[in-house]
Amino acid sequence: MFVAAVLFADLLATSAAAALEPQTIKFTSASPSPGIVGGPTYHVTAMGGGSGEPVLFTIDESSAGACTISESTVRFVAAGTCTIDANQAAGGEFAAAPQATQSITVTAPPVTIVPGPGPPPAPPPSPAPSPPPRPGPTPNSKFTAGKSSFEPATGRVIFVETITDPGTFRWMLTVPNGKFGVFASRSKCRVGLVRLAGKCRPSRVIFSMGTASVPAGVVIFKLRPSPSALKVLKNALKRKQGVLVTATFTFQSSRGGSPVSHTQTIRVKLRK
Repeated sequence: MFVAAVLFADLLATSAAAALEPQTIKFTSASPSPGIVGGPTYHVTAMGGGSGEPVLFTIDESSAGACTISESTVRFVAAGTCTIDANQAAGGEFAAAPQATQSITVTAPPVTIVPGPGPPPAPPPSPAPSPPPRPGPTPNSKFTAGKSSFEPATGRVIFVETITDPGTFRWMLTVPNGKFGVFASRSKCRVGLVRLAGKCRPSRVIFSMGTASVPAGVVIFKLRPSPSALKVLKNALKRKQGVLVTATFTFQSSRGGSPVSHTQTIRVKLRK
């Protein structure tokens, strides 16, 4: 009888262990897309099962230093992938929950270029011949032209470009000359010139031009109109019209290769 009682007790214990209810973890916070290095922190939240045990968050070993966590506050410290692990212990009638994860892409902060006031700089000199390429990543001068906008009060234009290599940007922005506030001429000028006040002058006015070395990532150009271009914009304002700005951006990877150019347009209309 004693042996039978022991065996019956073991069966009860085994049955009780097998009857533990499962529980799951579900993230309830929306992760940033992307996370920005040095940018806003992310407060992660999740809902667990019925064990009553807290959901604990840790950074997965695969994240390789892309982020850190303190309790539920995540900070982004390097470009890469930040993976957050969530775990909940067993309790009562519930077994431990399977680990849940949430991954976030972390990118470097964007670079903003704001040239100082003054007349447009002189055109940059022709680049020297590139040295023989050394073994390494393949040069990539391709870039993605993003959104463009302008400030009606000042005429300043804003362009967003994205690059994968560090390198040098050159830009040239122009507006048409002679459309606002000039007299038509019967005589012709050679191609590229327009007759103004009895003389053949360039058919386009320089809005802004320059060059800048930039790291890989997002580059934001905030370019003010030159005094001549601002005069064109003000003449157009008197007629309640806008002016088409043509912008050509050329990027050269610092690793070599051939430069790549994109031309974008935006119609700018001043506001009183």
